[in-house]
Amino acid sequence: MRWHEKSLTGRATAFVILLALMATGCTQSSDGSETPEAATPELATAQIPTPMPETAPTTVAEPPELSDEARLAAAQAALEDQGARDLIAWDVLEATVDAELVTFRLCGWTGVDAFDAVYRSNWAVAATADGTVEAREVGTSVDAG
Repeated sequence: MRWHEKSLTGRATAFVILLALMATGCTQSSDGSETPEAATPELATAQIPTPMPETAPTTVAEPPELSDEARLAAAQAALEDQGARDLIAWDVLEATVDAELVTFRLCGWTGVDAFDAVYRSNWAVAATADGTVEAREVGTSVDAG
């Protein structure tokens, strides 16, 4: 035989021996005795599902419906408390309610000149979930009319 044929045969033999040692190493314990198959733990075939904790459905409190009178009263109280834009004094000429928007026509004085002007002041009014009514100024400007 040639030398390269001998080296291939030797390598193949070493590989087969290595595989045999690995196979016996998996079935024998460290003291050389075979491990019984009954001693190996079996995997559970069915898993018991963990029940999800039951939670009460959460309800979101709806804000109460406001009447036009309640919206108007809240906007007027906010106007008296906060004022409108930079007006020093005003008189309410007219008030209208359109959904959540309250509009006042005001005869107002800024203190800059001696003459009064007519202003339009818009206020957003909404009820919160706890039942309180909030009004905030959206804008006040000189009325074109």
